[in-house]
Amino acid sequence: VRERDLRTTMAETLWHSTLEPDTAAIATIKPHILACFDDRTRGLDPMLACDEALTNIAMHSGATTVDVTIERVGRKVRVTLSDDGVPFDPLAFEPVERDFEDWDEGGLGIGFVRQICDDVAYVHAEGRNVLTLSLTD
Repeated sequence: VRERDLRTTMAETLWHSTLEPDTAAIATIKPHILACFDDRTRGLDPMLACDEALTNIAMHSGATTVDVTIERVGRKVRVTLSDDGVPFDPLAFEPVERDFEDWDEGGLGIGFVRQICDDVAYVHAEGRNVLTLSLTD
């Protein structure tokens, strides 16, 4: 029983790459995320969450690289985005209800990511922003 418990809690890296932080990076990541889910439709939500996170990194962080790691931990798929941009914790801000006309003020994306993902975590470590998105397969 103990061996089984260790196996289900250890992360298995499915894919890793260092990319330029631009909005086209999602095209590189997309097939790897979709491959993690038996139901391709279920894979669309994590792909959209990653797209939102990558867009924010590309447009606002000033990063020169973003490391993307996709792992499986039991039934969870974990996507970690690590960038060398300006330190910024997107989870430090509480989601705000806004009228449609105020959507262009920003800040809605992290609320969207929180809704899609089972868990979202942020740390700033070793000079990098590290955002981890977890979803159940």
